[in-house]
Amino acid sequence: MAPLYAAPIGQHLVFKGGASLSKAYNVIRRFSEDVDLIYDIRALAPDLVGETGDALPKTRTEERRWSGAIRRRLPGWVAEAVQPVIAKALSVEGLAASIRVEGEKLFIDYETMSPGSGYVAPSVMLEFGARSTGEPASLRDVVCEAAGLIDGVTFPAAQPRVMDAERTFWEKATASRDTGTMWLAWTMLALQKPPSSIANLRKLSPAISPCSSQRGPPSAHL
Repeated sequence: MAPLYAAPIGQHLVFKGGASLSKAYNVIRRFSEDVDLIYDIRALAPDLVGETGDALPKTRTEERRWSGAIRRRLPGWVAEAVQPVIAKALSVEGLAASIRVEGEKLFIDYETMSPGSGYVAPSVMLEFGARSTGEPASLRDVVCEAAGLIDGVTFPAAQPRVMDAERTFWEKATASRDTGTMWLAWTMLALQKPPSSIANLRKLSPAISPCSSQRGPPSAHL
């Protein structure tokens, strides 16, 4: 992650998802080989967003047009802008790993030091989206969990822009009616939010269908 945020594209990247809650906020304990990242739609598609800066489509027709354009552009951007950065970082560090790009996803396949159980594949996936700005977000420190536990080994650290935990919660809670309540209680408890916060958020939440293209308020729309 550090090479990505050190590159020019890093100023427009936002780390999000469940892994961000674990690595950047320490509100949940979870292992994940998948990293979710948002590339600011204003940087990828300034011709669509225009000069208003709010990066929100005004109509459903415009929303569909933006989504289609992003789907077409994003795979090329991953291959042309992200892949070289990762490839250079692997080469500089002399790491035995290969890269493959599949649409909006970039996989880093690495050589294992031991066979293991096969439960976790020897691969890290970076999945990119670009249908929002990723805001609100702030700089957070991310370090390896093994840092400080092994003498004589220095682990890399990064300070990425990370989506605010409340925004990540909202995306999780509105992704599905069935899991929304679980994420609502779990995340707010982990963030040590008072019960009144949970009640207020539930009042704000619209009737959500898993197939709905409008999940949550406009500021949370992807």
